[in-house]
Amino acid sequence: MAEQELARLVGQPTLVLGDFEGPLDLLLHLIKKAEVDIYDIPIAKITNQYVEFLHQQEQNQFNIAGEYFVMAATLMSIKSAMLLPSPPVVEDELPPEEEDPRAELVAQLLEYQRYKKAAAALKDKEEYRQQGSNGGAKEPGRDPLCPRGWHRRVTTGL
Repeated sequence: MAEQELARLVGQPTLVLGDFEGPLDLLLHLIKKAEVDIYDIPIAKITNQYVEFLHQQEQNQFNIAGEYFVMAATLMSIKSAMLLPSPPVVEDELPPEEEDPRAELVAQLLEYQRYKKAAAALKDKEEYRQQGSNGGAKEPGRDPLCPRGWHRRVTTGL
């Protein structure tokens, strides 16, 4: 499900709210700020912080996109699922395996983190290549990662 959600969002405009590029970015920030394990998110605490942030942004007269509210609703749904009592266990039966209601959210967060790291790595490579082609190269515009003479052949047609 997380892959389908991310695939749906590819190419969609992203609302940058403060320093956050989307609801998952804000959620990751809150998790890191709370210094908690991504696999053991204290949903009640994080939900309260998330909703409080949205209220602050509303007070600052920002238009908040629906995706932030969808994430807030998801967090509240997970919070309520975690508050529900477990079904009673019959003595002769093994207790049913309960799926952690946070599992899908954790999967989305991990996938988002991977994309974010990959984007940062690509940006670093781009900056490295720009620095190399502008500052450290002997020939103007020569990319240090390209084979020797390639730049001359392309620019002169040789």
